[in-house]
Amino acid sequence: MVKAAGKPKGTRPGAPARGQPPAKSMIDRPMHTQKGTFEFTLVADGLYIEHKWGKNSGHIGLPLENIPKFIAYLQGFQERVNPSKAPVVAQSKGIVKKAAPKAAPKEKPAKPTLEDLDADLAGYQAARKGDEETAVAL
Repeated sequence: MVKAAGKPKGTRPGAPARGQPPAKSMIDRPMHTQKGTFEFTLVADGLYIEHKWGKNSGHIGLPLENIPKFIAYLQGFQERVNPSKAPVVAQSKGIVKKAAPKAAPKEKPAKPTLEDLDADLAGYQAARKGDEETAVAL
């Protein structure tokens, strides 16, 4: 009789091999970032978060009942920093505002010619001298 090659009998598909610990889930592993490592530990009354990054290390404890509010704060900061990457939440249409009609572009006044400018200057100078006859003539 020929022995079949492959997995030994008694193993389930997708199960870890015998003698190896099961793979850790995402929340069981530290979160590595450019600004250090964050370790999350679930304790009896909440969540303990430890940040390791040299002198900028620290820790915080969150009570279980305040974790949803903490998540809301984090999402609010995410929306401020990256408004386009904010999580999309289904919203009702609510009040729909009508688009305001675009105003017609204003016509620019025609630029005065050199003759117009010279006549204005001569009229101004004549008025300053008190020569009313010349100012009226222009």
